Amino acid sequence: MEIVTEKTKKLNEQVVKAEVNLGENLQEAIAIHGEEKVFNAYLASAVIRARAKIVAYAVSGLNKEEIEAKMGDWKLDQGRVTGEAGLGSLLKKFEKLSPDKQKELIAKLLASSSE
Repeated sequence: MEIVTEKTKKLNEQVVKAEVNLGENLQEAIAIHGEEKVFNAYLASAVIRARAKIVAYAVSGLNKEEIEAKMGDWKLDQGRVTGEAGLGSLLKKFEKLSPDKQKELIAKLLASSSE
């Protein structure tokens, strides 16, 4: 699979591409990396996806209680596997919001992180 970075200061504003053997399915991934590492990678990815969904719900205007209710039965969706960094996509969406919506979202995130 080709992994692609975004331009960052750490990479001197370059895009870096690397071919990485992650396996073609779960069994190959376990054979290459081991069951514990594959599970830990799955868990880390699932947490990131869940957090992204929470942020998406907050951006759409749902309050804390509504988000918690929706997340109670949340399951992973198929998602896209592109090898590209997901945070950049989230930040691009954030940048498209009006300044007032950005402030509102930041306030919601800060309030929920202090609870």
